Amino acid sequence: MREGSSLQRRWTLIAVLAVPAFVHASAQQPTVELQPRAELRIWGLGSDTLRDSALLQVIMKLEAGYQRLRPDVTFTHHRSGDDSALGGLYTGQGDVAFMEREPSYIELDGYQQVITGLKPFDIGLMRGGIKASRHSSPLVIVANRNNPIKQITLVQLNALFNATAGLNATAERKPQPQSWGLLGLPAPWVTHLVSLYGFAIDSAEAQTFSTVAMSNSRRWVCEYHELEDAGKVVAAVQLDRYAMGLTTLDAVTADVKVVAVSDAGGGPYLPTSQTLGSGAYPLGRTVRILVRSSKEGRLEVKVREFLGYLLSPEAQAIIAEDGRYLPLEQQTLAAEKDGLQ
Repeated sequence: MREGSSLQRRWTLIAVLAVPAFVHASAQQPTVELQPRAELRIWGLGSDTLRDSALLQVIMKLEAGYQRLRPDVTFTHHRSGDDSALGGLYTGQGDVAFMEREPSYIELDGYQQVITGLKPFDIGLMRGGIKASRHSSPLVIVANRNNPIKQITLVQLNALFNATAGLNATAERKPQPQSWGLLGLPAPWVTHLVSLYGFAIDSAEAQTFSTVAMSNSRRWVCEYHELEDAGKVVAAVQLDRYAMGLTTLDAVTADVKVVAVSDAGGGPYLPTSQTLGSGAYPLGRTVRILVRSSKEGRLEVKVREFLGYLLSPEAQAIIAEDGRYLPLEQQTLAAEKDGLQ
């Protein structure tokens, strides 16, 4: 019995003496350093009052897809809208800006005042589809439903809306209001003037239209009636037999007709999923990504990797599944990828 007790005491002593040695050995093991988290600061995406922003929802889906591949990346949103998205880049407060329209000359000038002589790096991400709303909805030209007009060219739109390019304009003479006859309509339309309705000329929609159809002119004809929103444009055209309106597809009703638009490349095109997705319809809207680059054109690694994902088949599939936006067609997607290299 004493022999067993002596053996038990010996093993207990060995165990007690071994604990400090084990603890000391554990303390000597190298610690595993965690990968530092990368933060991407996103600007644009509408305002804080638009909790149901369609653009915000699809961007968050894309962010979630990226985080499945890169769990070390976090996102913060500065929902300042299109108007101050570029400001976040040139002040250094933002990494990526999403815009539902082309940046205006004033915005680009402000950027270049800070980042001397440079423009932001700019690529397309997706197009607004027939279900898109607000700034992503395609621009359309509408006429009264009793109007026989079926199509119009960008050249004719420029002549109608641009004060510096009217069909009757010369260097010495102010452009005159245009009649429906100049657009090829027969009597009794031929002698009636075209009444023009649309968005305020400082709106995102008017700026996009100016870029596409007016050679970036900031001079609209005096006869152009500025209205508060897309719905009011449709209502005005509905009541005015001789009206033409610049509005968005999401506001169109059966009381007006959408006019097909053609450009130098072909047409005429109506805004359909096919023509919007391919970019053939000239008044479609493209959500753009803008980022800051170095003088040599280099992007931050974390930004370049995120943009590469957004142009990947996985990300474009997420866009397609959402339904309100359309993925870029392959030729355009390849061109955007080339620009990213």
